Amino acid sequence: MSDALAGRLVVVTGATGTVGRAVTAAVRAEGGRVLAQYRADEVGAAALRDAGAVTVRADLTTDEGHRLLADALAAAGGADAFVNTLHTTRATARVADMAEEVLREHLDSVLLHARLLQLVLPDMRERGDGRIVYISGALAARPADGKGAYGAAKAAADALTRYVAWEEGPAGITANIVAPGRIVDPSEPEPELTPEWARLAEELRGRLALRRFPTPQEVAQAVLSCLVPQASAITGQTIWVTGGESLR
Repeated sequence: MSDALAGRLVVVTGATGTVGRAVTAAVRAEGGRVLAQYRADEVGAAALRDAGAVTVRADLTTDEGHRLLADALAAAGGADAFVNTLHTTRATARVADMAEEVLREHLDSVLLHARLLQLVLPDMRERGDGRIVYISGALAARPADGKGAYGAAKAAADALTRYVAWEEGPAGITANIVAPGRIVDPSEPEPELTPEWARLAEELRGRLALRRFPTPQEVAQAVLSCLVPQASAITGQTIWVTGGESLR
């Protein structure tokens, strides 16, 4: 363990998810404190507590959930950094076949990102320092059939994050985007894919410079690089963690 984040409180939303768990571990390894929000995964939350995080069970689709998170944040002394990994898992569809409710649910993730930013920014302004990282995805830049709602919502939240970088920079606050592609955790069994998705995954692998998919731990290290004090001049940027896929 080093002390690059010693004493700093990092709020991680969606902390029991694949990326959230890895970010929590990376922050703790650098001496940081973690306030880990989760919705319902009690087993995952217990593992986070075992790793030294403080957890708060809060359904952020509700006002009550936001109140619970706000109370936990106040009790912890306010945020030094905020990492948002949240996005709906609802299946999407081709734009021509997409129900309006599907698009609305994905775009609700953008509204949630804005609301969470409004929660953490006052503490950061008061301190004259803060770090924000939004976990986006390669589909914000690289289309894939049937992923339009997801890609559009991620792109919108990316833009919102860049606006925060511009608006809050004078207060010493940075805001960056970490955008993974497909992630594979070698320590866990890879989920079974349909033949079509397996074929697409192999095609994608062939477009990667590394010829392998990044791990959650590698995504977490990209996040960490935005959180440390030495990253104070890096803001409004997107870090692609895709294994070398060309997205521009």
